[in-house]
Amino acid sequence: MSRPSSRASGPSPTTRRPAPCPAASSGAPGWWHDLRDDEREKPMNTPAFTAETSERGYRFLAAEVRRPQQFPREEVEAALARYFALAGEAAETGDWNAWADLFTEDAVYIEHAFGILRGREGIRAWVTAVTGAKPTDLRMTDEWHVIDNDLCIVYASNWRADPAGGDPYQFNAVAMLCYAGNGQWCYEEDVYNALEAQQVMQAHAAAKSAAG
Repeated sequence: MSRPSSRASGPSPTTRRPAPCPAASSGAPGWWHDLRDDEREKPMNTPAFTAETSERGYRFLAAEVRRPQQFPREEVEAALARYFALAGEAAETGDWNAWADLFTEDAVYIEHAFGILRGREGIRAWVTAVTGAKPTDLRMTDEWHVIDNDLCIVYASNWRADPAGGDPYQFNAVAMLCYAGNGQWCYEEDVYNALEAQQVMQAHAAAKSAAG
């Protein structure tokens, strides 16, 4: 497999501005409002986070932080498995600190519904804000992935169990991650349909309400 280029084609976005974002109870995309069952009754008291937004869309920014070296595939596979394992533990406990620690200090994270998050602490502030640091039954599964040295392309499902025991309610995402060594990641970009995610989570909430 040829190595993917880290250079984007076409014009780069030149209008990017830091934007302070409120906690998920007041400013996040709609599907985040369904992370917790009690959110409609109890507003979240979580800190704001800062993200950069672009009026011209986003380009692949991995070149800013990517480490130009070779990594054993087994090491990258293990790091990816740990990423998903810690995400699962965080969903159960509401504590995302161990997951956030998987990113390098200078990491860049693009979440298309929010913007560009910079640095490990910026990523930590974001995930704490949008989850409210509370447990959730929303789970993330690595359905399949492709690894080319440090670059990982992951097709992931985000799902909640059907209260009636049928197929889960889920929406899918493509995540692009760059491995930096020592079990850490220096870049992630998540691409998904935010409208679909909102509709799926609302349908799950309605099904749960109907099931009593």
